[in-house]
Amino acid sequence: CHVAQFDVGRFQAPEGEAVPYAFPGTFDYVLVEDVLYYIAWGGWPPFVLRICEPCRRMALTHQKRWLDRVKALTRRKVVISAHQENPIVVDMLRALGATQHYGVYLVDGTAPA
Repeated sequence: CHVAQFDVGRFQAPEGEAVPYAFPGTFDYVLVEDVLYYIAWGGWPPFVLRICEPCRRMALTHQKRWLDRVKALTRRKVVISAHQENPIVVDMLRALGATQHYGVYLVDGTAPA
């Protein structure tokens, strides 16, 4: 058993910036629950992103980088809750190609099997 604290918001760090990753190896599935509410995508506070649709489009590069890094840890599927249809999360997932199934969004992992 391995336990460690890690700020998943760090996965949106710019390319080339070291991301101190606390988990050993990859996973078959990664489950993402309500944490996406609290990430300041691209430095934008969540309350701004909630009301500013153009700001959400500007944050998409950071969100894509984040999702690509999560996918790289996942061999099968990343399972992301619908976050009660929060517009920040829903816009991100739809723009990045996630598919919705039974109230969750799914994205294929990219880690080698």
